[in-house]
Amino acid sequence: MTYQFIFNHQDQFPLKRLCRVLSIRRSGYYGWLTSMPGKWSQENAKLLQELQKIHGQNCQIYGSPRITKPGHQRGNSCSRARAARLMSKNNIFSKTKPNFKVTTYSEHDYSISPNLLKQHCKGDAPNKGCLSDITSICTLAG
Repeated sequence: MTYQFIFNHQDQFPLKRLCRVLSIRRSGYYGWLTSMPGKWSQENAKLLQELQKIHGQNCQIYGSPRITKPGHQRGNSCSRARAARLMSKNNIFSKTKPNFKVTTYSEHDYSISPNLLKQHCKGDAPNKGCLSDITSICTLAG
């Protein structure tokens, strides 16, 4: 993280001063510049590309448990926990649909209150008519 900071700001400040302020040796910074990513980093990068591909092919609804199965079939050995870690670090989440919930039941046999206003909402005087959006209320004590 510190080496990346130096890399991003070396055009604004001298490298010697940045290393001195952050208590880092210049040889360590140059070693970081020339070092290759480790074995696990390279494997994680390949695995992440595969996870993104599988996730995109399945309409972005697969989470880590379901993504690992096609990965195993393609020859990528990856645990569910590793897939979950890589997915969460890279903001790959499954899109879930909300469950459909029925809010109105119109096929009931309860008594319906009569429409006394006949859709004429203008009253002659204040407090002569009240409106509501509730059409039926079940009052059976069960």
